[in-house]
Amino acid sequence: MKAKLLGECKGPTGAVQRLYRLNPPYHDNEYGRDRRLTYVLISATWLFGEPKPETYVFAADEMGRMIDADPATGNIEQKFVLKGSFQGACDFNLALRNMGYECTDGGFAGGHHQVTNPLEHGNETPGKLIL
Repeated sequence: MKAKLLGECKGPTGAVQRLYRLNPPYHDNEYGRDRRLTYVLISATWLFGEPKPETYVFAADEMGRMIDADPATGNIEQKFVLKGSFQGACDFNLALRNMGYECTDGGFAGGHHQVTNPLEHGNETPGKLIL
């Protein structure tokens, strides 16, 4: 199963976020859901005050908007975090592999980022990534 990288941006918390198109679509059957997802947004960061980095996978539309986010707050309930998400590293490719997909974009597919804890380096900017 293949994942094509469509774009990358910084999220509101400073996280690096990448939008992928999945082929075939991912079957999300968690918590009684039964849906096929063509797009996912993967977010990788070390959030301010957290003990370790994290990589989370969210359902998205073709524009990279998280489709399960609360329209008023932008927050997402834990039950909408997709399989493939994990804590302990910022690694897009590992999140995709955890879902059963492989990124097909050669040189831009590099998934792992060296992440530093902002508190350990005197930097209080949330989501600081060293790429």
